[in-house]
Amino acid sequence: MQRAGAQNLLVVGGTPANHKELQHLLAGSAVNLRCVDGAARTPSQKEAWGHLKWADVTVIWASTPLPHKVSTLFTAEPVGRSPLTVARRGIEALCGEICISLERHGLG
Repeated sequence: MQRAGAQNLLVVGGTPANHKELQHLLAGSAVNLRCVDGAARTPSQKEAWGHLKWADVTVIWASTPLPHKVSTLFTAEPVGRSPLTVARRGIEALCGEICISLERHGLG
């Protein structure tokens, strides 16, 4: 993400343990992380748009506990770049898909 000039990563889905591990892994880097735990609370559409406007990269972590009503808030109406959907569990899969997507778009 740093090579691509992307600073702000929004992860929609995942568990609190996933979010903590991502925060730990990104500590000391130039990447800022926001996580939305859709299983704990449903954000408003206004909150979702605010997150999307902030993010350089948005990931919908589809294989994690994530109600459809939450993921739809982040995918139904485009704000900024289109979100990337990751269909596999695990932080390695998440990071791998981000790298592939950035390379596909000539940003990696």
